[in-house]
Amino acid sequence: MTEVEIDEFKTDWVKELKQLRCSKCGATTDAICECGVGYVPAHEYAAKALAANPEKSDRAIAAELGIDHKTVAKQRKLTGENSPVRIGRDRKARRVPKPKSPKPQPLNIALSALTQIEQLVGDMTSAIGKVRSDVFDSRIRAVIDRLSVLITTIN
Repeated sequence: MTEVEIDEFKTDWVKELKQLRCSKCGATTDAICECGVGYVPAHEYAAKALAANPEKSDRAIAAELGIDHKTVAKQRKLTGENSPVRIGRDRKARRVPKPKSPKPQPLNIALSALTQIEQLVGDMTSAIGKVRSDVFDSRIRAVIDRLSVLITTIN
């Protein structure tokens, strides 16, 4: 390589160092400063700020750092930090609302019941060969009748 080619290579390499690259789509943009030190992602700043001030609200931390409050909220969720009181941007302390427990969905309840039925049927098939009686047979028939009624109502 000649000296000119080396200088061109260095110039291209320095330009590449000053480029910020999106980790998702690969888009690049120029860095604002000329110091040459690598840039730190916003989520790392948010994690450090949360560690230093867990009592501050997501929006208060985001306003100080100049990042989105959702970034701070995501870091708070990842770190598992849950202080009962948060201080907002207006410096007022507020209690954090308790998370609402999700209501059980009918489909989830039905699937859970179906799983239990499958397990019971498996247990019963292994026990049927060992125990046979008229009472046992009549109860099995009653369960079968109920299940068949249930199946016809679903279809």
